[in-house]
Amino acid sequence: VPFEDTTFAREEWAQQKDTPLWKTCPWVDVEGKGTIGQSNAALRYIGKETGLYPTDNWTAAKVDEVLDACEDVYGKIGPTFRLQGEEQKAAREALVAEGG
Repeated sequence: VPFEDTTFAREEWAQQKDTPLWKTCPWVDVEGKGTIGQSNAALRYIGKETGLYPTDNWTAAKVDEVLDACEDVYGKIGPTFRLQGEEQKAAREALVAEGG
């Protein structure tokens, strides 16, 4: 699948943030159509366009289940990326501890 991977520095975000509808990264520009924000929406679109996303409802639901589980994990671990050193280590250990 031909594509152009465009990246920009954090300092450039102010000029870029009005491009996607939801004002978040990442987004996919689809030539002649517009942008798709939200990672899972973009992944599903690309999967369908390339024939990689399942066409039967059961298998598609199982793929979505994995995508949603990844979102849940990121929702918990994401905030720890702002921490450093022992504070980060303790926060991450708490996430994997029983009941975490």
